Amino acid sequence: MTKIIFIINDTQIALTKSPDPLDQVLDRIAAQTFPLPADTRPEDWAAINGVLVVALSRNPTSIEQLSPRQRTVLELLTAGSTREQIAQSLRISPPTVDFHLDGAKEKFKVATRNELIARFAAEREREKRENESTVLIGEPNDEFSGNANILGTKLPRESY
Repeated sequence: MTKIIFIINDTQIALTKSPDPLDQVLDRIAAQTFPLPADTRPEDWAAINGVLVVALSRNPTSIEQLSPRQRTVLELLTAGSTREQIAQSLRISPPTVDFHLDGAKEKFKVATRNELIARFAAEREREKRENESTVLIGEPNDEFSGNANILGTKLPRESY
């Protein structure tokens, strides 16, 4: 059995275990066949006193793949501006607005402007929540020797 600590980012960790021995878990992580927390990939790992510590990084979200201009155009669009208002505000032509929106649709893998607005707004909200100053810890259980198992309670940053 291998105990595993996933360091998701500066404020989030996940604790779990695998019935496999440490060397098999390491092989599976290296081969990218070990299940990881959503939207992450392993950056580095080390075994410390028999516990595997895995530093993760997030896969880039659609919003992170946007160019600064695409993001500005989408911010204006989600605020209710029309194509012409966006063009006038940014001092670009309406076809250039369309060009930036088409590029954003491709990155979000959507077909319509309404889908783009909905996905952008949802990802922006998720991005905002992820940037809160909290740390996630797990619920105590005997599967992890009285420590934490998987993401659970949120603690304000000042409490640790």
